[in-house]
Amino acid sequence: MTLHGPTTAETDMHARAADLPGHSLTAAQQRTVELHWVETLDDLLALQSDWQRLEDATASPQNFFQSFTWCSVWASVYLGGANNIALKTLIARTNGAVAMIWPLMVVRHGPVTILKWLSDPIGQYGDVLIDESIDPETWLASAWSRITQDPDIDGIALRNVRADARISAFLSDKCQVLPEQKLAPQLNLRPFETADDYSMALSRNQRSQRSKLRKKLERGGPVEFNVHCGTDTFNTAVAQALDYKRRWLEERSLKADVIGDPLFEDVIVRIGKVDPSAITAGVLSRNDNPLCIDIAFTYKSRYYGSVIAENPAVAAQSPTKVHLDLRQKHCVEAHFSEFDMMIPDSAFKQHWSDSAVAALDYVVPMNLWGLLYCSVYLARVRPFVKRVYYAIGEKP
Repeated sequence: MTLHGPTTAETDMHARAADLPGHSLTAAQQRTVELHWVETLDDLLALQSDWQRLEDATASPQNFFQSFTWCSVWASVYLGGANNIALKTLIARTNGAVAMIWPLMVVRHGPVTILKWLSDPIGQYGDVLIDESIDPETWLASAWSRITQDPDIDGIALRNVRADARISAFLSDKCQVLPEQKLAPQLNLRPFETADDYSMALSRNQRSQRSKLRKKLERGGPVEFNVHCGTDTFNTAVAQALDYKRRWLEERSLKADVIGDPLFEDVIVRIGKVDPSAITAGVLSRNDNPLCIDIAFTYKSRYYGSVIAENPAVAAQSPTKVHLDLRQKHCVEAHFSEFDMMIPDSAFKQHWSDSAVAALDYVVPMNLWGLLYCSVYLARVRPFVKRVYYAIGEKP
């Protein structure tokens, strides 16, 4: 397969849609609509104004991983650092205006070529951006026809699709659903006007436990919690957090494929430069020494907990719990609506959440190679490996 081949020729979408059963276009929809692949970084970057216009108009708070900031920075870093990845994002235009963006990429696993969400596995929550004024079923059906007719793709694996994603119902109808159902824990912050409101919503026992943990930390000196973005202090905090996390994983003989990849740190730092409002580092410190650090994406009033790691020297004092208490209070004061702890679920995350959204993995084998990857490896082998992995050590 030629990963960086020429862009697929554009086509009229309404002509394809007319052939699909149950899909008839209204007069308003029978406009010139074109589908085309974006396969180079320059072409993706050239979409910035159109992408952000569509994003501002239609994106939900859970669509950070479909934002231009995330996709462009990830692609700028990873497309140049891995020769098994190729950009293949589908764009739909109507009368010249971008009306749908489906961020995708092609990944080669040995002899197998699989279409995935752009930035998988680092990016979570796969979805599309689509203009709310058009009929999504018709547009998605035509886009799906284009995707599944690509002769160079052995299979499609679209992981971590939330139940509330725009594309969830469509994929449920078109794809095989892998048996593993995942949960994304989250805390609804809307009921709280102030940090005191947040505290009073806790049980008396919870308030007591958190107070005791903070007092225990403060025996060594005053504890401070600060949030940084777009500064050298932010960059230093990111490097420290990732170092703490790598050491935590190594101590438990767990893999650090993402955390240990220097490209991941590059993405985090670059987002902080490109859009400081999109990422922050929360630092819990004592006597100017970090106790716990979290790295969080922020998007349309939603906090995404990406990484949280404690200083190994003070792990016995449970700084992570004090940190999360102060971070959630900070999010209340900053008027965030959701505190999203993201996949995977765990007992630890459940303690800091009040609900969870289900997320599914969807696959479509296109040939024998795709069948082996999607229906054997992803459906059977990988879940078994993950169970063993999490049995060794549970991550917060």
